[in-house]
Amino acid sequence: MVFVMTGYPLLSIALIGVWAGQKGVLEQPGENRLLLVRWAAIGLPVSLAGAVPLTLGGLQWWTPEPVAVGLLSALHILSGVAGGLAYAALFGL
Repeated sequence: MVFVMTGYPLLSIALIGVWAGQKGVLEQPGENRLLLVRWAAIGLPVSLAGAVPLTLGGLQWWTPEPVAVGLLSALHILSGVAGGLAYAALFGL
């Protein structure tokens, strides 16, 4: 459990959610439009960029070493946080 909380970005996601909830980011999208647009504009490309290497490996267009697969998996997970924020921002908009 400790590894999951520290090894994956669960704590950071929860803290961002708490912060956004306290600020009313999604409840008042008109007042937070610029922030939501920035989250969406930055988060979606970052998420896509983090998914490309594993996708290429899955399609067998590229065969990374096992260590690289582990590092790319971590990159994919972290970039997924950006994608999650982007999708939340798009739903808010």
